[in-house]
Formats: sequence, structure tokens, C-alpha cells
Amino acid sequence: MRKLNLNLVENAVDSFNEALEKYDLGTENNSKPYKFAVLHMAHFLELVLKQAVLVINSNLVYTSAFKEMEKRANNKKISLYEMSEQMKVANYSYDPEVGKSNHTISVNDAKKFLITLPESFNLNTEFLDDINLLKILRNNIEHFEFELSLKDTRLVIGRLVRSAKKFTVDFKLFDLDQHISASNIEVYNLLMDEYEHKLKAARETVTEETEDAYRGYRPKEWHWVEWNVLDCLYCCESDVMIRDNTSSTGYKCQNCGEIDSDEIPVTCERCSITFEKFYTRSYKDEYNMVNYICDNCHFDCLED
Repeated sequence: MRKLNLNLVENAVDSFNEALEKYDLGTENNSKPYKFAVLHMAHFLELVLKQAVLVINSNLVYTSAFKEMEKRANNKKISLYEMSEQMKVANYSYDPEVGKSNHTISVNDAKKFLITLPESFNLNTEFLDDINLLKILRNNIEHFEFELSLKDTRLVIGRLVRSAKKFTVDFKLFDLDQHISASNIEVYNLLMDEYEHKLKAARETVTEETEDAYRGYRPKEWHWVEWNVLDCLYCCESDVMIRDNTSSTGYKCQNCGEIDSDEIPVTCERCSITFEKFYTRSYKDEYNMVNYICDNCHFDCLED
């Protein structure tokens, strides 16, 4: 088992360093290295998740043992973590072939297990969200023609580096800083600082614009102010999207520049009530203007 643990760590940091090297080779005119940077980063994250499972229960990193535990958990209708602990306390004997096979669990299996951990594990759920984002990006790269801009790559890789570092520290897996090759230290620090500085600047802009929006109003008058601070579903940061007169949607993320969000408030053309866009349906009228209708009015129209 110690050999597997070492292999996971070594392979993980190798992929991480490879991702940094590919990233450093990318330019605006040569985006191909960025694609490989994403692929290597995806491999790194998969191995990190597997190692987290291994640290908690070394048997469960193998597919056969995991499926056996999962089946028992489903039958008892308890969480995967609870079932694994019960089996551990009972000194449950897994199939003797477990450990002889190199067939380890999938990323989805690892995530299914980790999200059932109690709060005492201090699980960084943002890290799991980032992996979902990266999986979509990787699948697009592998199965379709896909181009990555320098901005998009920096956003994705920068955020993943930051959340991966936090995850490995919280789970006491390894110190990521100690595994950065000498040739990658500069780009590693750049990614960490670049994202953090950009995010900090974005939050400062949001704070300043929010203060300006409410300036001159007393607290009891704040409900008169049409101002919303939204989460950005593109870069996955909270409270970074605000009103922007240059945006076609009226909103813009101050971190990544995204202008669309399901949280943007829109007015139903029929009942004139404001809803988050997620709860409405859009259509273009005869003048090619986008209009919104809430779900309630939509179903009323169908009944009419």
C-alpha cells in the first residue's frame, strides 16, 4: 500500500509540473500547449482525489473494494463514509485479491465518497467544483475542436492551483510547494499571484461600485436602490458580478468579464414581477428583442 501511495504522489506531482511547463510554453499565437496544460492538470487532480481516499481508507482506492462498500451502504441507506467506518471497526475482510489489482476507483467514485465526509475533515468543496469545471473543459478538448485563450487558461489553471494547494494542505496529503521543480517555480508563483491579485482587484471594484450606488441614501432608503451583486457561474467566484452599462445584459463579472448569469434579475413581460433569469423563459418578439416570461405566466398561457 505504501508503494501505491508513493506512486500516486509521484505521478500527481509529475503531472502537475508537466502542466506548469506546458502552460509556460503557451502564447496568444500558440494555444496548443494550453490544451496539454489542462489535460495534465486534470490527471493531477484525479490522482490527488484518489490519494485523499487512500489516506482515509486504503482499501477503498481499489474498485472492487469500493463497489462492495458502496453496495452495502446503499442497502443500509447510510453514507459511504459511515459504511466504510463500520466495516473498518468490524475488521471487515475484503477479497484477498484487493490490492493485487491495479484497477483503482474513478474520479466520480472518489468524489462520491469525499462529499460524504463529516465537517471535521474540513473538505474544500470548491476544489470538487473546480474539478467538475475542468472535466467539462477536458472533454471539450478531447472530443471537439476547442480553442483556449490566454485569459481563459489563466483563470482555469490559476484557480485550480490555488484550490489544489488548499486541498492538499487540509487533507495533509503533501506540501505542493515542496514538489515544484526549479524551472517551474516562477510560473507557479505567477499563477498564484496573478489569480489572487486579479480576484482581489475585482472584489475591490465591486465594493467601490456598491458604495457609490448607495451613496446619498439613508439605510431605510436602500430598498429604492436597484443594485445587485451576483455570483459568477463562469469563474465560480462569489459576489463579483455587478451592473455594467457596457454589457448587453446589463451585468459584468469584474473578475473574468462574463456578462451572463442565471441570477440576473429580469422582469416578466406578462405580470411585471422581477425574477432571477433562471426562473423565466426567454423569447424574441417580432422586433427581435429578447423578452422574458416567468414560469407561472408561461403555464397560464399554455392553459389559455
